[in-house]
Amino acid sequence: MELEFLRWLQGMAHPFWDNFFLCVTILGEPLLPVLILSVVCWLRDDEAGEYLGFSLLSSLLLNNAAKNIFRLPRPIGEEGIRSLRVKTATGWSFPSGHTQTVSTLGFSLGAWYRRKWIWYAAAALSLLVGFSRMYLGVHYPKDVLAGLAFGTALPFLCRFLFQKVRRRWVLYGAILFAALPLVLFRGDGDLYDMFGLFAGFWAGTGFLRRCGGIPAVPASRGRRLLRWCFGMAVLAAAFLFFKWLFPAHPFFHSLRYGLLAFLAFGGCPRLFAKCRV
Repeated sequence: MELEFLRWLQGMAHPFWDNFFLCVTILGEPLLPVLILSVVCWLRDDEAGEYLGFSLLSSLLLNNAAKNIFRLPRPIGEEGIRSLRVKTATGWSFPSGHTQTVSTLGFSLGAWYRRKWIWYAAAALSLLVGFSRMYLGVHYPKDVLAGLAFGTALPFLCRFLFQKVRRRWVLYGAILFAALPLVLFRGDGDLYDMFGLFAGFWAGTGFLRRCGGIPAVPASRGRRLLRWCFGMAVLAAAFLFFKWLFPAHPFFHSLRYGLLAFLAFGGCPRLFAKCRV
């Protein structure tokens, strides 16, 4: 039945819609979360940034854990299914990572800032990205529905835990400890990467707390732009260096992403203080 729905949906394919949904689906890829997290963490409020990081990375870790538990195939290669942008359709199918990422990010922003337009934008973009994954032939409807469900519910659970648990480093460590057996015995490369990101977030936020938190946000727009550009340049340089340094192995991929997350949440804010930016 799901394949029949996808075939019916793709019967309306047109070059305009191809390009439109190719643009929409990019919202569920790393660029948007990195931009939003860097702005919130470095230029607005480190407490809000830590919550967004916790919510989003918990969601990504859960998404990839579920993929490795259920191991359901994608519709790619099925008869009558045309699949586009398959290079970003890595790993298993259930749940949809793109859909869950956008939902988690949008509803986390809504849960923190509590503004109506954020709720509306989060709902609209989540539905659009989910629809794009089916139109592009890389996910089944059940994958998208599960991604929407997780992405909508997790921000509120994470907000509750973030407010109620005083020793957050214990909370983050417990999540890593719970995920470790699945990573070691059943995990694929994507799950290793998400585990590394969460571990780096755990270490980076702990390091920042011990160092006194992020320095005050500069008053002028020019100084804020300088801080953001400096931080992004550090992360880009580190990404290229770690990619050159570490071999292509899941463990080293996990280590690379962990170091990048540590830099983003802990190292860069301390560099801002040291360099007075």
